[in-house]
Amino acid sequence: CGGRIVNAVWKCPGVCDVDLISVYFQCGIGLTGVNLQILAEIGSHVARRGRPFIIAGDFNNDVDELGDKAWLQSVDAVIIAGDGAIGTCTSSNPPTNIDYFVLSRSLRWMVEKVSIQLGTSIKTPLEYIYE
Repeated sequence: CGGRIVNAVWKCPGVCDVDLISVYFQCGIGLTGVNLQILAEIGSHVARRGRPFIIAGDFNNDVDELGDKAWLQSVDAVIIAGDGAIGTCTSSNPPTNIDYFVLSRSLRWMVEKVSIQLGTSIKTPLEYIYE
């Protein structure tokens, strides 16, 4: 998918190796075309690897759009996002929450919170805090 997916491995003591995946979806097309290809590639990748994963992404789709898809169930994952009322893309009115994390359900216990850091840029950074 043209450099829109990057993977690294986190050697997580006491847990196991975790795939860290960064993803950038194409803007303005929703969950169609190349964005569906990205989901398919990630799904195949995590199935082959057989280990927990954390995806940090600019999904260019609201949390609800990805959250309604059977894809999350197929990879046994959950979405972890900051406060949707604040949003991560403040150039739209109202702000939208298009930057968030998708992680293996087995890692959900590790997440304390995800917060949106205000006042830093148009694309508001996220902070992922884990135990």
